[in-house]
Amino acid sequence: MLKDNRWLILLNLALFGGFIGYSVHRNEDILINGRLIFLELSPKDPRSLMQGDYMQLAYRIADLPVEKLRSLPITGYCVLTIDGRNIASLKRFQAQRTPLAADEILIPYHNNRRQLSIGAEAYYFQENQASTFEPARYGCLRVGENGVTLLTGLCDGDIKPLK
Repeated sequence: MLKDNRWLILLNLALFGGFIGYSVHRNEDILINGRLIFLELSPKDPRSLMQGDYMQLAYRIADLPVEKLRSLPITGYCVLTIDGRNIASLKRFQAQRTPLAADEILIPYHNNRRQLSIGAEAYYFQENQASTFEPARYGCLRVGENGVTLLTGLCDGDIKPLK
């Protein structure tokens, strides 16, 4: 009986390790090969006493009136177009991954009827560095082929990285 439990524990550890390894590999691939886009930020409260110094992010494309939020499905996709400076703008919402034109990219969303969540909604930084990130006007994201986004930094109004 004890030997059976050991094998079960080892199997679970191997599966868990495989899942973690896959997740890390997927995120590394997005950071290296993902499409670079900039999403305009909306103002939000930049600090939390419980979690330390961070900036809570809200994106302009997700800043919708309540009537529009109520009309959208719980999950779906934001279809974005990208200009010459890689600044993304919302073109439409759709429920499925297709149809999609060659010049469009998808980002999945979740609608909780109060706000639209498109991921990457907090940016953590070292204590006492809040003034460095106050001029942030864009979130710098990498988007994978599957629409997964990874926030890589914040930029000012001229799309210069804030460090």
